[in-house]
Amino acid sequence: MNQVNVKSLYKNLEKLIKLGYGDRAIVVADDNEGNAYHGLFFGCTYEKEDIEGCIESSNGIYDSEVTDLDKIVILG
Repeated sequence: MNQVNVKSLYKNLEKLIKLGYGDRAIVVADDNEGNAYHGLFFGCTYEKEDIEGCIESSNGIYDSEVTDLDKIVILG
């Protein structure tokens, strides 16, 4: 399974909106195996400085194929 990128997420969400699911709440997996799920409460963080701040003030970045801060956005 490949890690989701912005374009593929957009296409998937666009399809769901067209199918009438646009008002549903989003729940995301805690890990790449779907061992638990939690609600999504924030949009996208995309500025490198903001990403650094999020990572430094949390438990860090894990379970990601890509960790280069110039190549990621944070969703949630």
